[in-house]
Parts: sequence; structure tokens; C-alpha cells
Amino acid sequence: MAVETPFIFGNNLAMKATITGQQGADPTFKMARIADGKRYTRWQSTDTVLKNLDFDIPAAYQRPVNCLIMDRGHSLANVVCKFYYSNDGAAWTQVDNFTPASSAVIFRQFSGQTAHRYYRLELGSSSVLHKINQVWFGQGWSLERNPAGSFDPDAERIEFTDFETESGVMVRFLRFRKRTIEMTFPIIQSAMYDNIKILFSDFSIFGGFLWFVWRPTTAPTDILYMIHKIDKRQFDYPGGVHRTGRFIFEEVLG
Repeated sequence: MAVETPFIFGNNLAMKATITGQQGADPTFKMARIADGKRYTRWQSTDTVLKNLDFDIPAAYQRPVNCLIMDRGHSLANVVCKFYYSNDGAAWTQVDNFTPASSAVIFRQFSGQTAHRYYRLELGSSSVLHKINQVWFGQGWSLERNPAGSFDPDAERIEFTDFETESGVMVRFLRFRKRTIEMTFPIIQSAMYDNIKILFSDFSIFGGFLWFVWRPTTAPTDILYMIHKIDKRQFDYPGGVHRTGRFIFEEVLG
């Protein structure tokens, strides 16, 4: 049985696309917000009928697409969704078909894809307005091996703010708690290091955000929206064909 390893996705082609189609555009919830990388903005339709969101990807950013993510807080529960690609914007080939059960993060994977210019997200008719905080699609990859121990996938960073009342009573407020992923690899083989270099290059192009799925097959709902802590990464080249390395991701809550 193959060992399951984390899946990392750090390039959102939708962020670089021209987005058109049957948008049901609401000037208060602009279409551009669907791919701005922010969890606190959203796109929202003005009607509940079936609509297509079409993405035209510039040549410089085209690459094979193997995953699609829609962030939490959408209104697509029980709505039939379909994902397509096209080379000419006229003839479309279906890649995926799914119906979300709730407003949780949607994570879909597919294989065998080549790069295409056009992609379409079809949203079926709904009983409520279509609302989406973020759409991501692009080329993710799986680590060749799991990080070395000790590694806690549930590690959190917790911050509090303390106040002292006039009577001298200390009051503590929880500001936030967020997951932190720190991964150390005593051996990084050349293929994995090539993927890491592409990932770091993508950070400068797509804003430094990424999705991290600890167990993409057995626990796909445990998916985290994260940012790379660039000041804490370290890679060494001791010789031969292998490297060692460490990098840290921290959850983005809002």
C-alpha cells in the first residue's frame, strides 16, 4: 500500500485570468473578488439560475491543472457544479462533476490534464444566490515523503491579549489560534526539490498563499489555507544529489 503524503498547492491560475461569462454581476460583490486571495471578500450573483464562470488564462501562466478548490463559506450546498476546459473557448470538455454537501472547503483532484487556455466553472440553479469567497485551480503536487519527526500536524499558535481592570483583576482575551505546519526533511531528493523551487517561485507570482492537505485521500476535508513564513525557511546542500531542508506554513484565518 502506497504511503499517503501531504498535498501542496500554491498557484492559482484564476488569479491571473480574465473572468467572463454568465456572471449575474453584483457591483457590491465584484467578480474579481473570486480570485483575490482573500477569505473575507466574495463574489455574489444577482439571481439563482444556472450560470457559467469562464476563465481565460494568459499564455505565460498556463500549466496542467490537477486540482480545484473553493473556499469555505460558499452557498453551493446541493448545487450541481461542473468544471471544464477548452482550447478555443467554444468547445468544452468536462473534467469534473460534483455536488457539495455543505459550505465547507471544496477540494477536488483530477489527473491526466495538459495545459489549456480556457476553463469554465458551471454553477447549477440554486434556491439561494450563488456566493463564492475564493476559487483556486492550478497544479498542486504531493511530497515524495512525509516530514521527519517530531512533527505535529495539529500544532497551533495561540495569542492572547491581557487587560488589568481598575480593581487589579487580570482579564485575558483570546485573539486567535491558528494551525502551524513546520516540516523538516533530512533528505530531499532532486525531483522534490525541483517542485519546492517551483513552489517558492510561485509565491512571488501568486502572493505567497497556498493550500495544504495533510491526507488528501483519506482526510480531504482537513485542508488549510496558509502563508509561507519566508524568514524561517532553510535549505542546505551537503553534497551528492540530496539536500536537507525546513520550511514553515501558518494558517490564514480571515
